[in-house]
Amino acid sequence: MSGAGSGGKVVDWFAPVDSIDSPSNYNEVEIKQALRGQKSALDPATIKQVLRAAGFRLPEQREVFNKEHLAEECQRIGFPLAMKVIGPLHKTDVGGVRLGIQDKEMASHTWSELMAIDEATGVLLQPTIDCLEVILGACQEGDFGHLVMFGLGGIHAEVF
Repeated sequence: MSGAGSGGKVVDWFAPVDSIDSPSNYNEVEIKQALRGQKSALDPATIKQVLRAAGFRLPEQREVFNKEHLAEECQRIGFPLAMKVIGPLHKTDVGGVRLGIQDKEMASHTWSELMAIDEATGVLLQPTIDCLEVILGACQEGDFGHLVMFGLGGIHAEVF
């Protein structure tokens, strides 16, 4: 039985190692340019720019601000797809995330519903990807320094 001072350790645990190498494709200059002057939540285009400059690979996505372009952009992404309202910060809270859009007719109907949400300015289209969704956030908190948040994303971020 292990207790205080017994020398027990977690199985397969390794001491953290500081990395001196930057991730591949990391572009600090582009990140700084994208974030210059930003004081609040970032818009989707800036988020995409920062993540790509940090070396993240992202699924294709399209921002649609005019229903006339919806069918064409859906075709480029392919079905099934996800549609998310652009504008409101907490999309799930306002019913602004729709999954499993199967065809152009369903996309058109979903567009109308999403654009009826207060503060909606457009719709983000993304391919449906079967994976574990995560959330990532960062900010600088006065003299305390940088804070980073990482965890389960999607509805799990709301529940937990």
